[in-house]
Amino acid sequence: MKDKPIPIYEWIRSDGSKGFTLFELLMTLAILGIVLGSIFGIYITTFRVVGVNRSRVVALELLTERMERIKQMDYADIGTTFGWPSGTIPSTETVLEEEITFIINADVRYIDDPFDGLVTDPTPDPYPADYKRIALTVNWEGFSNVAPPKLVSNVVPPGLESQQSGGTFILTAFDADGAPVAGASVTVTNPDEGINISTTTDVDGKVILVILPPDDGGYHVVVSKTGFSTDSTYPVDPINNPAPTKPDLTSIDGEVTEASFAIDEVADLTITTYRTLQNGELADDLNPYPDVTLDIHGAKLKGTEPTPLYKYTTSASSDANGVLTLSDIEWDEYSAMPSGGTGLTVSGFTPAYPITVPPASATALSLRLAPTSTHSLIVTVHDQGGGPVIDATVTLSESGSGYTKTLTTTDWGQTFFRDLNVLTFTLDITAAGFSAYSDTTQVSGFTLTTVTMAP
Repeated sequence: MKDKPIPIYEWIRSDGSKGFTLFELLMTLAILGIVLGSIFGIYITTFRVVGVNRSRVVALELLTERMERIKQMDYADIGTTFGWPSGTIPSTETVLEEEITFIINADVRYIDDPFDGLVTDPTPDPYPADYKRIALTVNWEGFSNVAPPKLVSNVVPPGLESQQSGGTFILTAFDADGAPVAGASVTVTNPDEGINISTTTDVDGKVILVILPPDDGGYHVVVSKTGFSTDSTYPVDPINNPAPTKPDLTSIDGEVTEASFAIDEVADLTITTYRTLQNGELADDLNPYPDVTLDIHGAKLKGTEPTPLYKYTTSASSDANGVLTLSDIEWDEYSAMPSGGTGLTVSGFTPAYPITVPPASATALSLRLAPTSTHSLIVTVHDQGGGPVIDATVTLSESGSGYTKTLTTTDWGQTFFRDLNVLTFTLDITAAGFSAYSDTTQVSGFTLTTVTMAP
């Protein structure tokens, strides 16, 4: 008798039992999942590659069409709506093609060709606008990781060379270390001359603008970059800023004006306020001082008269834990003082005051606060390595008034003398393991003195 054929759906093991075990079923499903996942991944990759290639083809067609259209324009009209030279070409244009949104950016610049000399040569080229360079780039939605296509072309004036004249600006962006900042946004505006230029710095951090209409102090320049601070020129304001540190620029026919702008990555500063205990004298106990309003400013100026006009200034309050965070601020040296209405003053600080905030940093400043005093002195005692000298004996005296007071430095290496007069005091300091120190110090208003002790 012939054996009965085994159906394809039956599985007979050596012990004669039929069907699949749970383990065998799970293994089969796992293998099937891996195979299907690989096929799906190949499909997605193929779809993406085809989509990217198709979108690039459409993008290049759009750029080629617009470049050919620009080349047919009159030379005088070749310029962008927000650039220099100005013209009728949109600086940014949005186009919907094959259900894809394309953003086309146009940049037109005058080129000073070195063949006939440069405007920056010892004998400047009197006509630096030799020709125009057009650069078109395009981006589109959905494929942000793809390098955008770019077309560049030069167009020359009808004659041998453009005979236009005007002033030249050489604008340079650099960071805190003096290195050039490429890709920084630069805007130059002059409403009286109808100038509204938006451009970016080159790899050397420079923007060169030629044949700008002459104007005395009419060009306002702003330089910035995403994630960076901003630097700019300032208009002369007879009332609020009669003497700006960097006044708006002047364009002089046939002359070169250079201006530099310092920008770098922004930073954060966290300030924590603490109470001063024991009848207003410094103590090692640190208890948060909540809800204190601080007046804060940097050291950089945008004007000098009639009083210093700080580039950065703000008033803000610490929270219930005595913490105040300033985000995205420029690298600078910052001072913080309780507002006049608080009845408080700074009586101690760490690590330094004013506090230096480097670019791209998260810096912390701790402040001890005490009742306000018209004239006060904070004495900071350091060793030669810059560390605090704790439990040093600090004596402040003035023979004429008979004033004398002795305090001991805290864990921050500081003492705080309050309710003083505008006088020259004698300062004596002793500490175990250090040579005695003696000198004079002039006190007027909020006064700081730092002493480095010798072994």
